[in-house]
Amino acid sequence: LIDRAGCLAVRRTQYRTCLGFEEEILSRAGDAAFVVVPGAVTKKFLMGAGSWPERDDFSVIAGSGVNVFTTEDLGVPIYVMEEMRLLAVTVNPLAYRGISYESAQMVAAVAKGIVRAAKMSLPVFDVVSGESSGKEVAVMAVG
Repeated sequence: LIDRAGCLAVRRTQYRTCLGFEEEILSRAGDAAFVVVPGAVTKKFLMGAGSWPERDDFSVIAGSGVNVFTTEDLGVPIYVMEEMRLLAVTVNPLAYRGISYESAQMVAAVAKGIVRAAKMSLPVFDVVSGESSGKEVAVMAVG
């Protein structure tokens, strides 16, 4: 950890994830400028970190993007140690409790949502029905 004076102060935590340990990790962070969380980074953890008005320069470093479990920008900068390249998105129109959606509508809605939120286009697939959002992908291997 690097404190506000710019001094390197590495303090190892016993936790590989913040899941269930959010308050304890934040309380032990002290005046750290950032905390590295190799496992799950939860919305609760980010909300706690973002609620410190005196800590507006606090950042979180996650192992990778798949470790960050939130759908909102909670005001805490998040960095990752391992970059990932998203090539496509898969959907499942069947949910537990018997809820289901029409495959083509779900694929189209998710593709539109990606363009709106991320300002980019990605292929979206329902791998069970074979429905896809575009014709830019001619072959898909399922293994």
